Amino acid sequence: MENNNYFFNDVKEDLKAAFEAYYNLIFGYYDLNQPQETKIKNLSKVVKNEVYDKGGKFNSLFEKIWKLEDEIYFLEVESKKDDKNFDVDKGISVQIRNLYDDAIMKVSRLMFMYGVQYGINLERCISDIPIHFNKEESN
Repeated sequence: MENNNYFFNDVKEDLKAAFEAYYNLIFGYYDLNQPQETKIKNLSKVVKNEVYDKGGKFNSLFEKIWKLEDEIYFLEVESKKDDKNFDVDKGISVQIRNLYDDAIMKVSRLMFMYGVQYGINLERCISDIPIHFNKEESN
């Protein structure tokens, strides 16, 4: 292979697009009920929204996170309701939510890219295995 980094150099934008689609699907930002751009089965019939659907693998965890975010938000709003300079959009709960969302996005992208690199390395290892093994001769 002439360039060991060919995959990342040549298809970086495609990888980013693939990650965005993966992230949006897994974390519930993809509207599964909308018609799909490609001619495949409607994803809502075959893919559970793991974040928003009851029974989804991430649903109970995110329910707890959202509940805590709401509690912080309402506590902050209640405690600062008389402060005319208070901007809820700059409050602690919104900052936490935004930082959390950024962290999840970055961690997810990193894990996705690690997965892609692992797949490339695995494919390289498999391609190095000879196709024809020496068969033992039976007598």
